[in-house]
Amino acid sequence: MRSNPVQGSSACSTGGSGGSERGAGDDESWWRHAVEAGGLGVWDWHVPSGRVRFSREWKAMLGYADHEIGDSLEEWCSRIHPEDRGRCETDLQAHLDGITESYVNEHRMRRKDGDWMWILDRGRVIERDTDGRPLRMIGTHVAIDERKRVEAERDSGERRFRAIFETMFQFTGLMEPDGTLIEANRAALAFAGIERDEAVGLKVWDCPWFRYDTSIQNDLRTAVTRAAAGGFVRYQIPIRGADDRELIIDFSLMPAYDEAGDLLYLVPEGRDISETIAAQEALRESERRFALTFSQAPIGLALVATDGTWLSVNREICEIVGYGEDELLAGRFQDITHPDDLETDLDHVRDLLAGRRDVYRMEKRYLHKQGHVVPVQLDVALLRDSAGKPVHFIAQIQDISQRRAHEAALFEAKELAQVTLNSIGEGVIRVDGDGLVTLVNPSACELIGSREEDLLGRPFDEAVGLYDPDRDERLEDPVGHVLRSGTRSSVPVFTRLRRRDGRLLPISDSVSPVRGSDGSVMGAVFVFQDVSEIQAMAAELEYLARHDTLTSLPNRRAFDETLEAYWRDARAGRRGAYLLYLDLDQFKAINDTCGHAAGDTLLCELAALLKSELRGDDFLARIGGDEFAAIVETGDPEIADLVARKLIRVITDHEFSHQGRIFGVGLSVGITPVDAHAERHSDLLAQADTALYAAKESGRGCHRSFRSGDESIQQVRTSLDVGQRVKFALDHDAFSLFLQRIVDAAADTRGYEVLLRLDDDDGGYVTPDVFLPAARKLGLLGRIDYWTVASALALIQRLRRDGLWPTDAFLSINLSAWNLRDAEFMDRLLQLVDDHEVPGGLVRFEITETEELGDVAHPELIGELRARGYKVWVDDFGTGYNSWDLLKRFEVDGVKVDGSFIRDLDRDPVGGVMVSAIIELGREKNWEIVAEGIENTATVADLARQGVPLFQGFAFHRPELADRALADRA
Repeated sequence: MRSNPVQGSSACSTGGSGGSERGAGDDESWWRHAVEAGGLGVWDWHVPSGRVRFSREWKAMLGYADHEIGDSLEEWCSRIHPEDRGRCETDLQAHLDGITESYVNEHRMRRKDGDWMWILDRGRVIERDTDGRPLRMIGTHVAIDERKRVEAERDSGERRFRAIFETMFQFTGLMEPDGTLIEANRAALAFAGIERDEAVGLKVWDCPWFRYDTSIQNDLRTAVTRAAAGGFVRYQIPIRGADDRELIIDFSLMPAYDEAGDLLYLVPEGRDISETIAAQEALRESERRFALTFSQAPIGLALVATDGTWLSVNREICEIVGYGEDELLAGRFQDITHPDDLETDLDHVRDLLAGRRDVYRMEKRYLHKQGHVVPVQLDVALLRDSAGKPVHFIAQIQDISQRRAHEAALFEAKELAQVTLNSIGEGVIRVDGDGLVTLVNPSACELIGSREEDLLGRPFDEAVGLYDPDRDERLEDPVGHVLRSGTRSSVPVFTRLRRRDGRLLPISDSVSPVRGSDGSVMGAVFVFQDVSEIQAMAAELEYLARHDTLTSLPNRRAFDETLEAYWRDARAGRRGAYLLYLDLDQFKAINDTCGHAAGDTLLCELAALLKSELRGDDFLARIGGDEFAAIVETGDPEIADLVARKLIRVITDHEFSHQGRIFGVGLSVGITPVDAHAERHSDLLAQADTALYAAKESGRGCHRSFRSGDESIQQVRTSLDVGQRVKFALDHDAFSLFLQRIVDAAADTRGYEVLLRLDDDDGGYVTPDVFLPAARKLGLLGRIDYWTVASALALIQRLRRDGLWPTDAFLSINLSAWNLRDAEFMDRLLQLVDDHEVPGGLVRFEITETEELGDVAHPELIGELRARGYKVWVDDFGTGYNSWDLLKRFEVDGVKVDGSFIRDLDRDPVGGVMVSAIIELGREKNWEIVAEGIENTATVADLARQGVPLFQGFAFHRPELADRALADRA
């Protein structure tokens, strides 16, 4: 607030000394004249002192007697309504400061009875000192309650009018008789996207709704002139709004008159009739489309009188019966109906006319104009008027000649299918939705050993008994599972079917749901075949898988099983043994000099010699090219040393004769006790390998025992630093991902295998065959697998994010079988794949068929990966393990046939049988099969014909860095 006569105080707090106060002795005539001015409350304020004289009328106006109110300024200030006081003080101060000529303010004051009344307060400073400061100010109070009430009523009416005006959905407004726009409601302004002041004051034809078209403007000028002359104008007019939106409105102009009959305004109104106009146009379009549809419909359409006369026919009917439109309209439908069908047709017509039915459908025959019969499907309805009286028939006529031909062909196909079903060698059993047998083919009856009539109508699990491949335990009914789940299923390989004669027959099978047209399961089909020959072949292959084909000694897998058994016994304190790792010296030179055939002969001779020096309880196996291993059952280290010396001597003394030449070989032996100190049985082989290395370092032809404190052993272990390099690579990401393409028979890329390389110090790369053995000895396979999977998934994520991943390609990632038994590794790996959220269809996990895979009793990781949509392959299938036994326990999605079978396919009959069996089983199990190790394309066509879909090898692509391998596809 500006300064006042008393600095720092507001008008309501002004008071104190200074100036001369005019008292009771002042001019009484002035006061009296002021009071007698009539009906006004008068106040006289001596500003410096703060004293105010209030007239009786001023006090009475508030309901007080003269003596009830004093002469202080507070008497006025304290009665002002709190909401009005600030504005009142501001206006008063402005006048005291000389800013305004007079003080005028409307405010509320509290009466004696507590009610509030409205006051019009006016005043003026009538005396100032020489410095211009106010000394005296007088003013009046006038009660304005009635005026305020009238104003409130007027405002309320205005608000009601405005609310109605603004909420009308029609466009409306007010205009001067000359067309000047005075008001426009919100609907009109919003449609145009403008504010009120952008239209008010303009001629209506210059407003945005109309100014886009001069002809519309001219029509509007004419309409305004007519309305101003007293006429009511109404017509349809297009208007345009914001974003060039157009409407068609029912526009009217009505003159508005005052009570004297004089023209005041013109009232324009516009009602949106766009939808009505569109509906009318749609009706016309519908009628046009109906006429077009009727005439151009691909089926016959006709309107027929109740007596059978054709009223209207379309072109299709004319083509069906061969008559022209005029020819048909001149007759009745009875004229061209086949005599044998006419009475049935007329019976249906009579039912329609009598109201016994609403529509009818029948198949009948028309007589074509050319004389032949045309089979048709006829659908007829009766149209009645509002009183229910028949008007005419509406008929649809379809030529079903082609359908009849299809039905005949379908019957023939069904007969053919039945003949085929009876001829195939596979058993086929179909059941309904309740699991009851509804069909069996002759092969199924023969395989089960029952007659057809003994199987039909019986529950499947009563008609067919399925048993575990290895135990005398009956399996759960697979058909029931399919009926409940609606998904395809199968039983384990070599599941046994119990025939009626009690014999158990090994089978392979598949069970598929049969669905109705609505997708619901209405039954299932069980298809099975006798796999006795395959099982016999599997038994033979199982033996081959556990024995070396050259020497007939147990192979690496059998050795590893035996070693683990001895290790477990040692940990349990049951028996002691020593492991002897045997490596032939100079064998490679003989093999290279004399040829592989001579080398094979020598190996057989040496294997027999080694076996002859061992006791019956000892175990001997060939575990590599020129490597053997023996397990000597003894707890005495001297006996182990004695056996080693005997083996060395018998080999050293042996002379091998080839083409007149005599050759000699030597033997180095590494020895380690099979005891409880080893954490894993594979550690024992590593210890024996280290001792063997020490024996070779000592000059060959000798034996060394593994002792952790032995300095020579320590030197050997120190020299084998590859494992440390692997650990460094894991800690510092010093691995690289290489990719090798997996292709189809046309050499088109279908996927890539991830191949790990260890970065070398000189910028090259170390392959897994060099560093994985050391990594395995150090227990690093889990970390290597985790790093590989994480890097491969990140590669897919990055390339998919950048739009560079080939959408039709997958990535196969190797997992060590050893890690399948590690629960902690499984949890970490599953969390890793879940975090990356790579679609399952883009990834295959390869698990090499090794001895470790045979130890996995509960393949939870395989199941968890498959449940997430990832496919699992067995790599190097058919080598080092009982492949068929493995497949009984593991559900997999594919196999990679080891290259050793592929390379010698034309020379190795056992390999050929193995490959054929894998392909046949893969076809039954719907596997993805990859032939790997393809070094030339000569065998690709033959393998493709047998059913191998995918290939991998140097013939197609040599491994290269991932980004480089994918560059061409990107």
